[in-house]
Amino acid sequence: MHRMESWLHNHMFLAAGAVLLGVLLVVPLTRTTAISLSGLIIFYVLIAFIVSRTSAWQVLKSTSSIGHIALIIVSAVFLVFGGWYFTRYHFIPIWDNAFYWMATLSFNNTLFNAPHNAILQMFDSVNKSDYNQLLCWVMSFPVHLFPEWTGTFFTELVLAIIPASLLMAAFLWNKVDVFLGPNKKPLPMWIFYLLVLLTPVALRPVFSGYLDGMGFLLFVALFVSLFDSDLPNRRFGAIAIGLGLCCTFLIRRWFVFGVIGLAISVIIYWVCRIIRSKAQDRLSIFKKLVLRAVTIAVALFAPILLFFQGFLSRSFGGDYSQSYHSWTLFDSYSAKFVNLFEEFGWIWFALSLISIAVIVWMCLKKAGKNGERFDFAGLATLVVSSYIGVLASLLVFWRIQDFSPQHWYIVIPGLWVAVLLPLFAVLSIPVLAPKRVIAALIAVVLSVANCATGLSALSVPGILGKVMNAPIQTPFVQSDVEQKVLSSSILNKKLREPTWSISQPQVRISILCFPKHISCLMLISSHSLWPQLMSIREMGSILNSSIPNLWSLRVRFQYI
Repeated sequence: MHRMESWLHNHMFLAAGAVLLGVLLVVPLTRTTAISLSGLIIFYVLIAFIVSRTSAWQVLKSTSSIGHIALIIVSAVFLVFGGWYFTRYHFIPIWDNAFYWMATLSFNNTLFNAPHNAILQMFDSVNKSDYNQLLCWVMSFPVHLFPEWTGTFFTELVLAIIPASLLMAAFLWNKVDVFLGPNKKPLPMWIFYLLVLLTPVALRPVFSGYLDGMGFLLFVALFVSLFDSDLPNRRFGAIAIGLGLCCTFLIRRWFVFGVIGLAISVIIYWVCRIIRSKAQDRLSIFKKLVLRAVTIAVALFAPILLFFQGFLSRSFGGDYSQSYHSWTLFDSYSAKFVNLFEEFGWIWFALSLISIAVIVWMCLKKAGKNGERFDFAGLATLVVSSYIGVLASLLVFWRIQDFSPQHWYIVIPGLWVAVLLPLFAVLSIPVLAPKRVIAALIAVVLSVANCATGLSALSVPGILGKVMNAPIQTPFVQSDVEQKVLSSSILNKKLREPTWSISQPQVRISILCFPKHISCLMLISSHSLWPQLMSIREMGSILNSSIPNLWSLRVRFQYI
């Protein structure tokens, strides 16, 4: 009874939210909105169960009021920057920059007209489509509130990037705290948070028009929970972790490459933890971890085997490797690794190596003389296992294709730990005080400058500019937006004329045009239809004479 009361007290807001959602679902007037909102709520509830008992979550809860205010200020300044950055965009989204957003708009259109059909189509798409609508349901309500392109992806910064950065910052802070030992505290949390948040390669997918940030948030939550020291004791938490892994695959199946590297690094980490533990505790920890692993595996595969066999067969029996093998940007592994250093930032790898050298020197030399005791083995285990996991994910993924912007999400959590953890550990060593304050401020300035250069908001000349983050993202600006809007208006008017109606299944028509109610290019495909008395040559003549600058459109005719 006491445990039940404690659970209800700790999850009071969760229970209240569930009751409110249930009421909204029952009332006909609010039912559709509640269905739209429930995707996001279920997603966050799953993440809450995954991280609720982790040390990272406890760090966030126990942070002082001043610490919380500092985190809020950093977040607010970042969102102001994000809003300003989006105002620099002036373009018509197309292809990958619009696909996920357009899919969510289409899902919402179906949902608010036929909710039952939308939900059935969503689950059916998981088994039948390479780009299913599960993530559309998660982002349905935010996109409903902010349907414009910039509004949608600004909300993604709020809903995905900020929570993921907070979780990882708290995780790193806890690991540094363990490294330092009792009676010594790391740097303030806001410094950890700022350096993690201002990672250009993590921001680029959002500023490019990808909605994969929600999958990234889930992946970060899984990363944090699997490396948590309380994992062997998490019976119900293991179920949540397994369901989280399942949802990660279903949301974006390429996350499996990140999970492969994560699994390898987690195994290495916990094997080393068992070896380092007391002899009388090793067997007990091993048994608990085996039980947790079995629980995670059952929770992972049971939903897929019961409800999503089509997804499984498409993933393992399809032609994923052949379909994407042509997406190769670099001819050699050396060029791929150079690109990795440039995307993440040469300067952070350099500072990380220097930090590792300082830690080794401090722990082996000065630490013994001054009586300081640091958990060097624990820190080294986590850093090395993260590097191995990142390397495994890179090599497996590169066998199929090179990275698009969103694919970096499979290695960013591991890179955060492997690269930034040694730096945070050195900056937090008390022996270096007060010099560490100056060093921390320098790191903050470098982080801001690095992010600005990576997003092309700042140009750093000289040698420093060579080691800063390469410009990997610029605001999308097109000079012919108005012309395309005019062309869209004319073409849409032509498409509504009776002479354009379908009458005979002769030709597949693919017209790249943009609907009137949104500023986006889309692909309209019709299987059958060609006016009986109008030839392809005549259609092309009408298009050329009616639409200025036909080069901005793409019209393809294919006999079927």
